[in-house]
Amino acid sequence: MRESPEIEALIRRLFKAVWVDHDAHTLSNLTPPASSMARMILAADDEWFLGVGSQQRDAEWSVQRAKDIGTTSVEYDVIEAYEHGDVGWFAVNAIIGRANGEPSSSRYTGILIMEDGLWRIVQWHASLGVPNAEAWGVELSKDLGHLLDSLDDSAGAAIAESSGAGTVTLLFSDVEDSTQITEAMGDADWASLIGRHLEEVRVIVEDHGGTVVKTLGDGAMAAFGSVAGALSAALDLRQRNEAAPFRIRVGLHTGDALSADGDYIGITVNKAARIASAAEPGEILLSSVTAEMAAGRHYGLGSDRTLDLKGLAGTHRVTQLESPPSEQPHP
Repeated sequence: MRESPEIEALIRRLFKAVWVDHDAHTLSNLTPPASSMARMILAADDEWFLGVGSQQRDAEWSVQRAKDIGTTSVEYDVIEAYEHGDVGWFAVNAIIGRANGEPSSSRYTGILIMEDGLWRIVQWHASLGVPNAEAWGVELSKDLGHLLDSLDDSAGAAIAESSGAGTVTLLFSDVEDSTQITEAMGDADWASLIGRHLEEVRVIVEDHGGTVVKTLGDGAMAAFGSVAGALSAALDLRQRNEAAPFRIRVGLHTGDALSADGDYIGITVNKAARIASAAEPGEILLSSVTAEMAAGRHYGLGSDRTLDLKGLAGTHRVTQLESPPSEQPHP
């Protein structure tokens, strides 16, 4: 299975047609005719459709629904798309803006098949994001931290041992304003451009002893056993990006993380990702831990600032990474 920029671009265009443009014609062209076995499951109890009919009628129904709600914009908290042979799937957490009213969060998943050279949606599920406590009347475990807190020391140690806990420097990169660039370039050209960019990220990361853990739409997450390798990779990424028609932002944090099945989980991952999202275009931001290690290796550092990072308690100092290690005079 691999990430699918083609499916992601299709879903972005589809959502824009519904929620922003209210364009039934474009929507019908993006959703080929549903077979008698196609399934659509929406948020209300009675919205469970099988073989929903012609794509034009369905498009008009969807667009009219969006007009009635008064939708004006769509942004993505999460958007993922994958394909394996002739089968694909997507998962989206979308923030839908309205002309009159607060934005609302909606979740979508879908399954597609490749038929006659086109991706066709054969299953679509939409739901409203409601907290567990509201839906079930009880507060369920939220994350790994809550789970570990509920276990005794021996159980926690067993999980850490089996998961491969260790200190790692994590790097997150992200493309700034990718939605606007996609609209200006067109889906096909953007998919090709971002594919080349992510391959370049992989090569640079591996050249500096790291591993690309996963790509996230137009960004990437990489892990390094060496802080110096992560810092040098970040600087190379920024330098290579100077010739691109977009700017990237990069964040790094060093700490303990649990590794399992080639991925990393835990607060270290969350903090690295939040630092990257706080960076300005073309900026590399380091956590205080990583910055201290960079200073000890004589990397050029810029200014500090203090941030509130979503989901993390307290304030957090971050520092700009400016340049490679300076030449040290011989004694």
